[in-house]
Amino acid sequence: MYVEATLGLPHEKSDLGDFKHNVRVAKNAGATVIRTAMLSGRRYEMFDTAKAFSEFAEQQWIALAQAEPILRNHSMKLAIENHKDWRLDEMLMLLQ
Repeated sequence: MYVEATLGLPHEKSDLGDFKHNVRVAKNAGATVIRTAMLSGRRYEMFDTAKAFSEFAEQQWIALAQAEPILRNHSMKLAIENHKDWRLDEMLMLLQ
């Protein structure tokens, strides 16, 4: 058996305390991977313009940048689900 945690990313500075706490709880429960999704629907259903998606993508980059040092500090991996949100080239650019 293994434990996997599912958490939302910290989108505001005020979310960081809860995110840190939840990462710590997940690790203490035995999880080594935290799963997240950046979008709760399909890209083509959620955004009317390319600009709107670009703004969303920038916000997600900031959220990842805030989450990364916390995850690294706790030696946790982050798995990002992709349900027709990101094209391959976009996901690779985000992860690099």
